[in-house]
Amino acid sequence: MDQNGILKTSNMNRLSGSIGINPSFFDKHLKVDVNLKGTSINNRFANQGAIGSAVNFDPTQPIRSGNEALGGYFEFLDPATKNPNTLAPRNPLALLNQRNDESTVGRIIGNVVLDYKFHFLPELRANLNVGLDRSNSEGNINVPLGVAQFFDRGGQVASYTQNKNNKTLEFYLNYVREFGAHRVDLMGGYSYQDFLRESTDLDKNIQGEVYNDVFFKTQNTLISFYTRVNYALKEKYLLTFTLRRDGSSRFSPDNRWGTFPSAAFAWKINEEGFMQGSNLFSNLKLRLGYGVTGQQDVGSDYPYLSRYTPSEPTAQYQFGNDFFATLRPEGYDAYIKWEQTETLNAGLDWANRNGRISGAIDVYSRKTKDLLSVIPVPAGSNLTNQILTNVGNIENSGVEF
Repeated sequence: MDQNGILKTSNMNRLSGSIGINPSFFDKHLKVDVNLKGTSINNRFANQGAIGSAVNFDPTQPIRSGNEALGGYFEFLDPATKNPNTLAPRNPLALLNQRNDESTVGRIIGNVVLDYKFHFLPELRANLNVGLDRSNSEGNINVPLGVAQFFDRGGQVASYTQNKNNKTLEFYLNYVREFGAHRVDLMGGYSYQDFLRESTDLDKNIQGEVYNDVFFKTQNTLISFYTRVNYALKEKYLLTFTLRRDGSSRFSPDNRWGTFPSAAFAWKINEEGFMQGSNLFSNLKLRLGYGVTGQQDVGSDYPYLSRYTPSEPTAQYQFGNDFFATLRPEGYDAYIKWEQTETLNAGLDWANRNGRISGAIDVYSRKTKDLLSVIPVPAGSNLTNQILTNVGNIENSGVEF
């Protein structure tokens, strides 16, 4: 794909490909599913500041000045210095054509699934899923010396990178067997998810004077253990129980793990003997359920840690004739923990005898405690005026039909 953007100089060129294979081995006891997708992207980013300049620029002025000063583009000049007027809008065409911002991105997404049905115990299956999502990008920004948009600082030579590495590993065992009127489905598993991101940003002028030099790296990991039991008696009485134990690196070791159980019961009333002679319903099922779920997606990977941010070069502290960078403490909550939602519901599913009309009615109660939210805090009680923390509870109940 080769596509130009709305602004001049904006373009994206992408080449992608994918492959998938799914062979079987050992008389189809082992099934393998392999998927791989790769993309290579070349971007040319336009200077979006040209939009505001186009709105504010005097439309009666020419695009070009007729001489080679400032690259030949018309700009409003200071009468005294003949340099670009810093209070006037820049020529929007000059902003686009005199800035070259290009990047390349390579990304690979792949996963392998192995599903094995044991020879000596065909009711038992093992499933392994390994996945990878990795991308590497780098880019450069160049603005020549002597153009209006960076006239005072002497052009721009900038570079930036961003790398992402996300990994997933899941493994579970599943046992299913029927004993006469009984059917048992047992499952237990483990899940590992890791998200790593790092980036650099170097900004300087053509003479080599550095304006910004930043390295950033962050990571979060989620580990889960889980089990599920399904039991059915005569396919009329259904019972389900699940239990999860999740650990998130976003919380401190004291609050890292959360336990989340759930249970459900269903009764297919239309399968009972006293309903066999009735032509009123083709489906009539009563449901009861209870469960607890957890929330840890807070948008910050280290909300429980004390952190310090170095000052910008333009915000240093002066001692005599020397200037020193500072370390600014950030606000944090060392006791932040999982947000938990407890749900209780009862429902009835129904369908008329030919199934053309069907519906469900549910009565539910949902309570969330230790709600994760960003709230204002009293002055002097923390190192910030807003903080991410557990605050308040929410209760929601009603009827759905």
